[in-house]
Amino acid sequence: DVLALRPEAGVDEGEPVLSAVRAPTKVRIGEPFELEIGVEGRQGSVADLRLFHNQSFVAERRVTLEHDGANEFRMIRRADTGGLHVFTATVDRSGEQWGEGNRGGAVVHAVDRPRVLYLSRTPRSEALRRLLEDEHFLVESALPATLPSSVDEFDSYDTVIFDDLPAAALSEAQMRAVADWTAERGGGVVMLGGAGSFGPGGYAATPIEAVMPIEMRVRSRGEAADLALMLVLDKSGSMSAEEGGLSKLEAAKDAAVALLGVLDAQTVLGILVFDREATPVMLPRRGADRDDVRRLLASLEAGGGTEIRPALERAYEWLRDSPAARKHILLLSDGQADPEALVDLQRRAADSEVVVSAVGVGRDVDRDFLEELVRIGGGRLYLTETSGELARIFRREGRLIAGRWLVERRFRPRLVEGHDIVRGLGNPAEFPEMMGYVASVAKPDAVVMLASDLDEPILAGWSYGLGKAVALTSDPFSAWAADLLSWDRFAGLWVRMVRWATRSLVVGSLHPSSVVADGRVQVRVDAVADDGSYVNGLDLRARARLPNQETLELPLRQSDAGRYEGSFDLVGSGTYMLRVADESGGETAHFGLHVAELPERRAAAPNLRLMEEISSTTGGSMLEMEDSPFGNVAAEPVFRDVWQFAALAALAVFLLGVVLAKSPRHRG
Repeated sequence: DVLALRPEAGVDEGEPVLSAVRAPTKVRIGEPFELEIGVEGRQGSVADLRLFHNQSFVAERRVTLEHDGANEFRMIRRADTGGLHVFTATVDRSGEQWGEGNRGGAVVHAVDRPRVLYLSRTPRSEALRRLLEDEHFLVESALPATLPSSVDEFDSYDTVIFDDLPAAALSEAQMRAVADWTAERGGGVVMLGGAGSFGPGGYAATPIEAVMPIEMRVRSRGEAADLALMLVLDKSGSMSAEEGGLSKLEAAKDAAVALLGVLDAQTVLGILVFDREATPVMLPRRGADRDDVRRLLASLEAGGGTEIRPALERAYEWLRDSPAARKHILLLSDGQADPEALVDLQRRAADSEVVVSAVGVGRDVDRDFLEELVRIGGGRLYLTETSGELARIFRREGRLIAGRWLVERRFRPRLVEGHDIVRGLGNPAEFPEMMGYVASVAKPDAVVMLASDLDEPILAGWSYGLGKAVALTSDPFSAWAADLLSWDRFAGLWVRMVRWATRSLVVGSLHPSSVVADGRVQVRVDAVADDGSYVNGLDLRARARLPNQETLELPLRQSDAGRYEGSFDLVGSGTYMLRVADESGGETAHFGLHVAELPERRAAAPNLRLMEEISSTTGGSMLEMEDSPFGNVAAEPVFRDVWQFAALAALAVFLLGVVLAKSPRHRG
């Protein structure tokens, strides 16, 4: 039977009491972590919770206790510098002054900024790199040739990012090392979409596909498979410049013929050429023959100025009424263009499903114009100074638009499932629109966070072995997701993606802990090797810096397999900083603890949940005051100094002992 001592009516109902402050003993520099603050008191009590970091006030929160007894509140903090950080908290009744006694704390050791290996063929990664560096990541950019080819070489990194990098740029050994490092060492992989990523990047059936949360295949959408493509070629005078005995125009003709080799026989193809005017070479037709195209292009000669607008207008007109499911324009130019043409294109693109890609050839090409052109048109830009590259570029673009990997249409991503990565994105109706992504199928155990209007993954993640992987199937640097990159919430989304994938902190073989009991600090260190075996026979010594600024040396004796222990007396409240070192020259570990003097005279509410559990488990009952078998029990605890009575009792016992010792009866 349980009698709970409750405050009587009119008596102070008691104040909330801070019971514990818990935090991870070790975190990465800059990594957000949770502080758990325990508060005891009566249900409905309102308290001011204040937090200090290294004695500086950092946060305040007014809390309401949800139930009698123990309550728990969480605050997110991070340490932006390495070393030991002391977090202390106070809890006071709402509106009262800060209490010095009602205080607790925890010590956190911040180490090792997470290391990221960023793989890309171009320097476009600088924007994303800066976002990570602002959040204390160490980012190393690398070309595929420098990527490690063994698991051990990857161990200096925590995350690897693939940014529009095709599988052909990597060796089988490199991809296998990434997969094994993720599964066995807990590494993290992030892959961004683009024409060189996922399925179109050639990753199907590779070790990298096994790591990713998506299958690199295209599911059937039940839509028509036809394609309408307008090829728009520059034939201005500058296209007559020769390289290796072949003019840029002749190279463009060869590239157009090569393009047909990767197009489906059902593709509708039309060809326009332009100088200052647009001239049809081949009206749109299905199943164009290579020999016919070669014959139609053979008589073309370079000459005249450069005016792109009429050709683009004609191409849009031809595609406007096409029933094809996919409509593309592929433009080739080597010269400058009138920026006013972009105004018309912007207007046409707003109400059109036509995708515009462009190829710029030569040193004098109008790069700014073409970049804006493909941004508006939602396609891709290829730049080359070598006309001999045109055939390869045309074939690559042909494979992309002829296949079904690339979904290029306007849509707004849909929030599918809540996850730490998408936390804080706000109202899905406010997400920026996107223009495209790489088609894929989510694996059964993957978490799809964002999806397209066709229910295909845009952002997905999962665990792979001991590690994690994240797939963003759109390309934030292309017209597909230009609005996403400029979105004010993208930076937070990007950092959370990488941080979630980053492997957990490797804490080493020494795992220290401490507990306060009977006026002493008990120090314990468990030594465990990477393979899980205990490490015995170490010469461990702890060095403690006490709250009174004194230091002490403490040898730790082995007490069990892989366990070493020692203890020392408390010298008062405050922070105790400790360093444990293997004196034989091995590993060192830092940790600490905060000892608080909680007030003894507090009117905390009884833990009714615990009492009711004890009562019901043993078949007892909860008694009320009128049922008390103890008579009139005071509801409030009464505190009295009793040392005087104890001293008198001890003196009486001492005198009695003296008398008995002098008695003849006892002397015998």
